[in-house]
Amino acid sequence: MKGDIDMISGYLMQSRFTTIGYTYKNESTLLEFLKDYNPIYINRFNIIDYTDVQDSLKSAIRDITIDRALNDDSYINPDSLLFSYKATDDHYVINLNNINIICNTSNMLRSRYINEMVRRLRIESIDNQINIILLNSMYRDVANNKYSLTGGSGTIYSSDLVLTHNDDGTMEIIKNRYA
Repeated sequence: MKGDIDMISGYLMQSRFTTIGYTYKNESTLLEFLKDYNPIYINRFNIIDYTDVQDSLKSAIRDITIDRALNDDSYINPDSLLFSYKATDDHYVINLNNINIICNTSNMLRSRYINEMVRRLRIESIDNQINIILLNSMYRDVANNKYSLTGGSGTIYSSDLVLTHNDDGTMEIIKNRYA
C-alpha cells in the first residue's frame, strides 16, 4: 500500500514505535523527510547485553538532554533535566546500523540481540509514552527481487507502523496498527 505524505505523516504522529526501511541511495532524502518530526538522533547506542537496553536508552537520552541544555539556548526544559522520560512530540531516532554490541557475536547472534533489543525498546516506548523511530537498512532479496529489512522480521512484529522509503522517493506502508 503506497500512501501520500500527509496520510503517512498522520500515522507517524500516532505511532509510538515506528520502523522505516531505507537503502543507501535514499538515506539523505529520508533524513530530510524526518526533519518535520523533531528528530533527536541517538547516534551512540552501546549494548553489552540485551537486558541493559533500558539503561542504554536512558543514558543516551540523558546525554542528549545535557548536550541540548548546555549548547542550545532555546532549549531549556527543567523537566528534562530530571533525566526521566517525558511524553513529548519529539521522536527519538535510532539507526540499527549504529548499534554497537559490545561482545563477540556472530551475525546470527547479532540479529537475535537486535530483535530482543527492539522488543524491549517497544516496551519502553509504550510504558513511558515516548516516540521511537528505528531506521533499518534494506537489501534486495535475490529470490524474489524485492527489498527486505536487514535483521529479520522482529522489527516488523514489534512496530506499530512499518514504512519503506523506496528508491523512487515514495513511501510504502508495510504495516499499520492504526488503519
